[in-house]
Amino acid sequence: MKLKDLYQKHSGKVSQKWSIYLNQYEEKLNHYKKLPIKLLEIGIENGGSLEIYSKYFPNAEIILGCDLQHYHFSTEKAKRVEVLIARTGYTGEDGFEIYFKEDYAEYLFRNILEAGKKNGIMPIGLAARDILRLEMGYALYGQEIDRNHNPLEANLGWIVKFDKGNFIGKEALIKIKKKGLKRKLVGFELEDRGIPRAGYKIFKNSKEIGEVVSGTFSPSLKEAIGTGYIAIEHSNVNEEIEINIHGKNRKGKIVKTPFYRGQKSSVRSQKKNS
Repeated sequence: MKLKDLYQKHSGKVSQKWSIYLNQYEEKLNHYKKLPIKLLEIGIENGGSLEIYSKYFPNAEIILGCDLQHYHFSTEKAKRVEVLIARTGYTGEDGFEIYFKEDYAEYLFRNILEAGKKNGIMPIGLAARDILRLEMGYALYGQEIDRNHNPLEANLGWIVKFDKGNFIGKEALIKIKKKGLKRKLVGFELEDRGIPRAGYKIFKNSKEIGEVVSGTFSPSLKEAIGTGYIAIEHSNVNEEIEINIHGKNRKGKIVKTPFYRGQKSSVRSQKKNS
């Protein structure tokens, strides 16, 4: 089924603008599906990532010193393997993400582990990465951001440039901005025992005021934390709230994000004062 037909099935009528957009997107998607090359990624995300990166990549000093700033990328050869290097650090570290052809996955993985052995490098999975990004208050698509939430209520208004020409959704966002937000994404921590999870309801004085979109137990902070969308009138820092966990309301309060902030090369070294 084509994207336009799928969208129409679930959302009703498709406007001409959306029809054109979905057709263009589908053309690009089909183009990438036909490409013979599959890429994989390894992320080096810790306070020692710069040293590990410098050991493994021969031109690291040149690239890092000149071009590869945060949120930039570059191409390089590592042990005769062509790779693309990005420096985003999605876990809150000064991290590097390495993209390469799938044929070299095991080779690069083992070599990077060897290069970082003295730095205590260890492989981790997506669950650990998700906890780290949540501690930093970073948004994840499908959780904090999706088609049901706009960037203004998700605290992403700083990347919406209303003065840089037309874009999909501009008119709708202008109307929302003029009317004012009805809900807002906030960070919270639990004061009672329990682990908040996506979909759990948030209450204030027995009245439902929002819903959790991400939640976990933070190993760094030794407490349960989460993010959720809350009615704008109850979204102030230090506001007391309750999270319904397995039929029981657990006390919590709204706090500033990131939950964890840092210094020097790593931004994950201390708890942020609320």
